[in-house]
Amino acid sequence: MEDNFELKQLTENNFNKLTDCIDRDDIKKLSLMYGNDLKLNLSAASLLKNIKDPVYTCTNRVYLVEDPMGRAVGVIGLVDIDMIQQRAILYLIMNDDDRKGKRSYGPIKTLLTRAFSEWNMRKITAYVFAEESATITMLKGFGFTIEGTMKEYVWWKNESFDVTIMGVLKNGFHTVDV
Repeated sequence: MEDNFELKQLTENNFNKLTDCIDRDDIKKLSLMYGNDLKLNLSAASLLKNIKDPVYTCTNRVYLVEDPMGRAVGVIGLVDIDMIQQRAILYLIMNDDDRKGKRSYGPIKTLLTRAFSEWNMRKITAYVFAEESATITMLKGFGFTIEGTMKEYVWWKNESFDVTIMGVLKNGFHTVDV
């Protein structure tokens, strides 16, 4: 089910591939869970400005997710990387169809494996809309546990949404074949 989705570091050279994807409402809504520099509904230009800054990659590793045909379907990465505390936040912005079709599994598996084995992270935290039961279940498959809920954390089109906080420690991370 991994569908051979590929992760390519998001740079100014491949950013234009993402522009069609960014205009989707499902993508914009998901980005509201993250900091202003990652909120795609405010301005894709702010993300482009950040990825051009070499200092940005010290605390953020952001990748373009491409399907087997080279079509951009989203962005994944670790943001707010704290190398001292060895922790980061999982950033996952994929369109609803690809996320619900479980095609986010491969990119997440690749990223988390790198995070724990190559980058020596100790803990990864993830934010998920509370109503996204499929995403929560999928993250639990990697060893994530629910750590809490932020009530009415996101405001989108005159509606508020709760966000579930999930986390996985290095010694709790595992993968399964799907």
